[in-house]
Amino acid sequence: MIHFKLKKSIQENKSTSIRERLFFHDLINHTHGLILFLNSRFNSSKGIEVSEIPMLEKEIKTLQSLIKDHFHLGHKNLDDQYDWVPYTVCEATIKSLMQIYLTNSKLNFKASRKEARDQTLLYFPTFFRIINNLIKNMAEAKTDDCELVISLTNDHLLIETKNKIEDCNAQVNFMGVGLESIKYLALESGGQFTYETENGFWVNKLLLPTSVSQSIDHKKAA
Repeated sequence: MIHFKLKKSIQENKSTSIRERLFFHDLINHTHGLILFLNSRFNSSKGIEVSEIPMLEKEIKTLQSLIKDHFHLGHKNLDDQYDWVPYTVCEATIKSLMQIYLTNSKLNFKASRKEARDQTLLYFPTFFRIINNLIKNMAEAKTDDCELVISLTNDHLLIETKNKIEDCNAQVNFMGVGLESIKYLALESGGQFTYETENGFWVNKLLLPTSVSQSIDHKKAA
């Protein structure tokens, strides 16, 4: 019995350490994106416009949402945070990340099922960490030949990304921390994640569950 408890404790600590390590990675990813934005303003000698302040506020609230979700703690100043949000909020997030990471690339972005967008809800902390990793990985591939396709069904969101890679054999068996985090988050939320090489492209396929609602307070979620 003592041996069993000790073994279980070791397994729990190992699981916790993986969760903490992946969260740390994704948290630094997010702050890195903010630094890239600020650096671009500094290097161009262009100040932050008043119209950009809501975007910065949104990024800070996203950071708060990630922290709140990870620690499962509440705070009196965290009442209006992103949790389950309409797909339209997530699509706006994708476009924002594209502007940060892919300013010099031509990403082919496609989305379908316009009629389902307002009613489809996604859990934002999980979605953000995943999409931030996917887009950042495409940016680090340093190729103009990349694609992001989103399809909506009644209860799932399918994300597929493609980007050109130089050496398929060298990369197909390598899972970096970003991919590890995507897989962990997808499985934790009841979804699926696979990656492979196909005709010189790195291909990620992700399936995430959604919550569909006919009535939603857009003002609070957006």
